[in-house]
Amino acid sequence: MAFSYALTASQRLSVSASQRLAFRNKRIFIRAISGVSEQLMYGPYIEVPEGQYSVCWRVEMIGQSNHLPWGRPLLRFDVTSDSGRTILRERAVTASDIRAFGGAMTIDFEIPRHGAKNVEFRVYSFGRRELFLDLTREVRNGIGDVFFSDPDLFDAISLQDIGKEKLNFVEKNLAGLSTLRRRGARLCLDERGVRASLNGIEVFISNEEDFQIFDEIFLSNAYGVELGGCLVAADIGMNVGFAALGFAASHEVVEVHGFEPFEAPFNRAIENFALNPVLKPKIIPHKFGLYDKDVSLTVGYDPAHTIGTSIHGGNAREEVTIELREAAPILGPIIKNARERGLGFLLKLDCEGSEFPIFESLEKADLLEKIDVILMEWHKWWDTSKTQRVLVEPLLSRGFLVLDRTKNHETYAGFIIAVGRAQKLR
Repeated sequence: MAFSYALTASQRLSVSASQRLAFRNKRIFIRAISGVSEQLMYGPYIEVPEGQYSVCWRVEMIGQSNHLPWGRPLLRFDVTSDSGRTILRERAVTASDIRAFGGAMTIDFEIPRHGAKNVEFRVYSFGRRELFLDLTREVRNGIGDVFFSDPDLFDAISLQDIGKEKLNFVEKNLAGLSTLRRRGARLCLDERGVRASLNGIEVFISNEEDFQIFDEIFLSNAYGVELGGCLVAADIGMNVGFAALGFAASHEVVEVHGFEPFEAPFNRAIENFALNPVLKPKIIPHKFGLYDKDVSLTVGYDPAHTIGTSIHGGNAREEVTIELREAAPILGPIIKNARERGLGFLLKLDCEGSEFPIFESLEKADLLEKIDVILMEWHKWWDTSKTQRVLVEPLLSRGFLVLDRTKNHETYAGFIIAVGRAQKLR
């Protein structure tokens, strides 16, 4: 690709409403603003073995070349390891450099013996000139082979009618989006927002918390389980529906019941299910939560932050009324119907402290022993007297194999996997 050393934005690039991003086909450029000194690019925190390398960035200057500060540094490029603590090589770049090399700026660097971890290729703007920096970097080894290259961030981009808010979201979350892309997700951007797909599942990425949930469900496989038989799953604490979709994508799961009492994440879950017409028929969403009794509660709530949302409220922007139902009368018939069809039953619990009253309801109704697998992230934010032993002991007494993955330093939350007797005897 050829690069000129000076151009107007309208000549070559489609500039976003945020004025910080520019688009050419599927490539994205970030704007260095005159008068603003800032870090434009960092990462990707990769491990690089010993050897000689070079990294190339592409830069385009905006506007006319008159009165350019030709000899003064506009940008500083550097290569670091150990998350920025060790500088392996740095280079100041002037307008003359950009013109002389047609915008392709290269730094040669050496990785010492035994290699380096958390290597970054960074760019800093001194704020002396408006520039466009291509977000795609290319690293070659000593024999010229490509060692690393940032993929195009989006597989498809349509800027028609896209709102400023969505473009600003892309700008603020370039690092998170780049991480998803490098880890295999396909990304699309259009008037509906950012969509990420992996292994046949597609979801909207609408806030910063979605990156964490996407990683837990689809990349780290937090709820991955193979039972060797078909089953029904219950997703208590459905949130925006990522886990429910993950369960539905399994050929072993024939039905998923999702429970979510808060309107904003529930509605987002419905939108995510609609993106997956093959999986949607498997999922039965319920707009209420489970508890140890039937009750309506008015609680503080922030719809922009769904991780950590609890029936006990929190940092609230507004108050909402939610509906809760006693767990046993709701789950009992679902479990019975599954058994009558010769299906197993999986229970996923992650509801910010309500795990304890839900568990008590199921224990009193003698339903625990009818469950094959329990995947539970427990929290005791609201009653510090509770520990995971309150959950583990009833399971052990009923013949469950319990794997407690709670870390030693975690005193208020943890993760438990429990497999029932029926599964152990297979």
